[in-house]
Amino acid sequence: MQNKYEQIAKKIIIRLERGGTYLYGEGIYSGNKKSVISCVVARKQVPAMKKVVWETDEDAFVMVSDVREAVGGSFVKNSQ
Repeated sequence: MQNKYEQIAKKIIIRLERGGTYLYGEGIYSGNKKSVISCVVARKQVPAMKKVVWETDEDAFVMVSDVREAVGGSFVKNSQ
C-alpha cells in the first residue's frame, strides 16, 4: 500500500500544480518516524491544500505560515 504522504504529494502536483520537498524526521516525544511535505502555496490555495491533505489523511498535521517571499522554482524571481 502506498504511504499517505505519497498520495498527498501526487494530489498536490495534480490539483494545485505545485511541487514540494519531502523532509524525514522523528517525533521528539514518540520517537516515531515522520514524513513531512513542505510546500509553498498562494494564500488563495490554502483551503484547497487543506482539503487535499485531510481527504487523504484526516489525522494529518497541517501548518500554515505566512511567507514574506518565495523565489526560484515556479515562483518568479523579482528584479529587486
